[in-house]
Amino acid sequence: MENLTSNLRLTVKDNNRFQLLYVGQSYSTLYALFGRFIVIPDSDYNPRKVRLQSFEIRIVNYKGPFNLGIDDFEIKINKKIQNEGSIIEEKGIFIKVNVKIDFDNSKGSYIKNAEKIIEEYGSFPVIENDSYLIIDRTLVGLNNQVAVLEDTDIEIENTIKYGIFDEEFYYRNGKRHVKTRKNGDFKIIMGPEYDEDLDIINLDAGGGLCKSSIAKISVYDNP
Repeated sequence: MENLTSNLRLTVKDNNRFQLLYVGQSYSTLYALFGRFIVIPDSDYNPRKVRLQSFEIRIVNYKGPFNLGIDDFEIKINKKIQNEGSIIEEKGIFIKVNVKIDFDNSKGSYIKNAEKIIEEYGSFPVIENDSYLIIDRTLVGLNNQVAVLEDTDIEIENTIKYGIFDEEFYYRNGKRHVKTRKNGDFKIIMGPEYDEDLDIINLDAGGGLCKSSIAKISVYDNP
């Protein structure tokens, strides 16, 4: 398998740059996440290490009908990240970000400042050269559901909000039936006047595709 990654440069010279972290498309809108990492030299002056002082994440919307915003985010430094029970990374940066339609255009950025980082880690955490940044993006639906729905029944009327049909989580054909993702397939939700069985279709939904990205970190401050 090919190792598809981008690059992230964390040096003092790059402190004022917002660097591309992730690109996605939801609700027919193309958007990107950018991050600014404020770093300082390691206390031991090791050229292969820097310390993270603060972090800011922003979302930029490009073509498409809706603005996507950052509903919530979490950043972890040098902590064990697990995927289905297996450790996939112990060093580097892991960012979990929830993205949702931003109707009032108020969720364009989040900041984790030095005070919050000290409160969480006790000091500015070390980031090593050749470690990785991992982005895990979760799409939040119009009714606050997340990408992989639980095995619960959902009423047809909850598939629409503000006059918008939530196409990232549901599929419909006319007014009579809706399909929702369940265990990787689509579960049929019948309308009151429709009781004919429909074929289960294998499609992904709720932002399940292209939900993560990986970048290799460089901390060398070359002239």
